[in-house]
Amino acid sequence: MKSDDFVDAQELWYLVEMRCNLLTKLPSTINPLTKVQSLNLDFNFIDALPPAIGLMTSLRTLFLRTNSLTSLSNELDRLFRLRTLNLERNKLRELPFGLCAQLKELQVLDVLRNQLAELPDEPHTLIQCSTGYTGGDAPSPPCCCWCAKLPHSFQLPS
Repeated sequence: MKSDDFVDAQELWYLVEMRCNLLTKLPSTINPLTKVQSLNLDFNFIDALPPAIGLMTSLRTLFLRTNSLTSLSNELDRLFRLRTLNLERNKLRELPFGLCAQLKELQVLDVLRNQLAELPDEPHTLIQCSTGYTGGDAPSPPCCCWCAKLPHSFQLPS
């Protein structure tokens, strides 16, 4: 198979599984994967997402569990079809402001077991999320203002 054939074949892929490898960054061949709907990069050593991730506008699920991410690419907000974003067990210290507002289809956000000190105070439409743990393997109850399906105009009382 020639290199050009590989790129052409990538346009047909809807699910890409690259979990449980030793990846430290996304391969450059990720750029033309515009039709992929599910990308699984769990259990690697990825510490940053390239701007090209924003070109994968058909993505509905993105799994990045157990990597080494310390921050998220601003290009994630271009993934307007994204419904599930799993970032469990990384090294995230913050989430970009506007992430949930930009990702209007996002229903599940898992940021369990990161280094988050706070969550952005922004409107959202999340149905489910995990934000922390109480010790052991039992997750803490998720923060209700991040987990209920709420209208964008919702405001918590002061």
